[in-house]
Amino acid sequence: MRQHLALLFSVFILSTQAATGPAAKSYDVPDAYYIYATVIAQDVPQGEVLIADTTVPFHGCLHSRSDDAIDSAIEDYKKTNRKKWHLEQRLDPTFYKLLSAKKIASLRKSGSTGKITWQLPDGTFLYRFSAVGFNADKTVAFLQLEVICGPDCIGGRNVLLYKGGAHWFPFFDPALCLIIPKMK
Repeated sequence: MRQHLALLFSVFILSTQAATGPAAKSYDVPDAYYIYATVIAQDVPQGEVLIADTTVPFHGCLHSRSDDAIDSAIEDYKKTNRKKWHLEQRLDPTFYKLLSAKKIASLRKSGSTGKITWQLPDGTFLYRFSAVGFNADKTVAFLQLEVICGPDCIGGRNVLLYKGGAHWFPFFDPALCLIIPKMK
């Protein structure tokens, strides 16, 4: 009887692990958190800032450029984003709140027509970030993100930054494209 119970318990544990997948490893890249804060500051949200607590590996617009440093950062992006990472609470919690996938799912509502809308308070922005890719000397960074800013407001973009001293600055590259061209 004990063997049957042990076998059933083992099957239950294995099926639970398979259903949820392996836990995301902690994302321990200090510059990435500074970069996330820099990106959010560019948007100037008026309300609460919510951030998905797990990175999202976006796959659009990853073609080569004519710049080796940018290409290197994009290649590192591809490698780093082969898996999801769990974000740590490294940003000031008085300004940013990390949300689990379950909590984010509770903010999505499906209308009678099947259209998905987001239930966010006015001025609230919800960010889903990729992990950050860096060139070899960590002076160029590349990431992708999605931002949800209202019931029908969702957009995505590639972000390219360069490091000047201790700070990261946006870098304009006309070859960058939008991921989801619905920004309102």
